[in-house]
Amino acid sequence: IIALDRPFLNALPHTTKQLFYVHDDPARRMTLVRQVSSHLRNGGAALTFGSAAGCALRISEVRQEAAMTAATVTIPDRGAVTLRLRVPGLHNLRNATAALGVVHALDGSVNRALEALAEPHGRRGATHIGAADWDVPTRRPSR
Repeated sequence: IIALDRPFLNALPHTTKQLFYVHDDPARRMTLVRQVSSHLRNGGAALTFGSAAGCALRISEVRQEAAMTAATVTIPDRGAVTLRLRVPGLHNLRNATAALGVVHALDGSVNRALEALAEPHGRRGATHIGAADWDVPTRRPSR
């Protein structure tokens, strides 16, 4: 999984072999290229997602409203599912698609993941992982 280098991700157990970090410092980004290239050379796999042709998880038929984003996501060996979020924004849709891909890759319940992603929860600047809340800096001044 390629992810932004954030403190809450570093605190998660059992993720060292599954996460490759995109660093904020552009000079350190070549580290990511080397790590992923090595992973693929050693028989690892990469799961791609997006709206471009050739993505393993293909996003299509995107619908956006003020407080909702939905799309059709085609999942390998499963077919098309409808992903609904109660938050706006393509970035949220892409993040949710990546999460859905991880659930599928780990043989988790895609249906339960779709249900969980459709539920409104959380607060701005927080990420929920299981029963734990991790405060994530929003890089915005507090109000």
